[in-house]
Amino acid sequence: MVVSLQSQISNTMKEIASIKKRSIGGGRYALDLHYYKDGKRVRESLKLYLYPPSNDENRRLNENTLAIANKIKSDKIIELTNKAGSVRTIKSMGMHDFIKREFHGSMLNILHWVDDIDVSNVTKDFCLQYINSILESELADSTKHHYIHDLNAVLRRAVMLDNLYENPMQNIDIHRVTPQPIVAEKDFLEEWELMSLISYRCKTEAMEQIRKAYVFACYTGLRISDLTALKWGNIVIYQGHKAVKLKQTKTTREVIVPIVEEWLLPTPPSPYDNDTRVFNIPEKRCIGNAALKRIAKQCCIDKVLSWHTARKTFACRLLSHNVNPIVVAELLGHRGLETVMVYAKAIDSSKLDAIDSLTQNNGTKPKIVIK
Repeated sequence: MVVSLQSQISNTMKEIASIKKRSIGGGRYALDLHYYKDGKRVRESLKLYLYPPSNDENRRLNENTLAIANKIKSDKIIELTNKAGSVRTIKSMGMHDFIKREFHGSMLNILHWVDDIDVSNVTKDFCLQYINSILESELADSTKHHYIHDLNAVLRRAVMLDNLYENPMQNIDIHRVTPQPIVAEKDFLEEWELMSLISYRCKTEAMEQIRKAYVFACYTGLRISDLTALKWGNIVIYQGHKAVKLKQTKTTREVIVPIVEEWLLPTPPSPYDNDTRVFNIPEKRCIGNAALKRIAKQCCIDKVLSWHTARKTFACRLLSHNVNPIVVAELLGHRGLETVMVYAKAIDSSKLDAIDSLTQNNGTKPKIVIK
């Protein structure tokens, strides 16, 4: 007998998914599946029907129909839970507060473009409006690229922390619509540039800490996220030599990188313990990058230095000394060789330019003298 369908199917407003009946006349009811998607309630017709319980056959039919409906509801709950956790865990937080809390101000550029709406209310249309506003701006293509991908990173983080049910950016082909940044082929330091950087001394201790950390990255390939997290407890003895042993912040892969020169490490403070940071540098990479530009100018280096330039310098120096690309990938913490091959192409380009410079003589071809 059909008595209170709601009591049989455990339907509450806080449930992720629920079954509700809808009268279609003649004492019959259609069953609908209700669930939340993108913060909005969705109704989906199951094409299942309940009949008046006037005889045993209808009652048995209704029981089977309810069992099928419950199975569909259970499968939907599992699907939604695996996808984004329970919607009951979604927390209400404004976009401004969320970015400031989770990204420490590194993506505050987004705040100049969006209103302080609730994170859980961000939709695909909202993302498309943001992307269009960026694309129509007068920003450089590389800046547009980073601003759009910054919003994607914010939303991925919100999903992971259950502040957002689903990332609406995953339904947008941002790689197709976003301008690709121009990648400089020679954005790594040559030997004389690295030596100039090593011999230079900054006037302030804060700048000197950044310079030392950058040189250390040129010899170890560490990312800025790993440099800021590097502690003296990560300095170990590996096969008789000092080495960096840590789990990378970005990939969570553990790497061991030998330290080839003792002078690369700063003098430990006194007293210190394993939790003391090796380099006292700002976590915001924009501050470090601005300092590196000033240091490069003082060292007569006509290149835009960034923390990634140091990592690329490390890889290119190894490849130029014929180190196996597999070993280079392992030291960098890469799972494949794709990125390492990009570095190898940069070296090939540099070699070609060096050969071309030998054949240039104020725009004229060299004379060939036969004796």
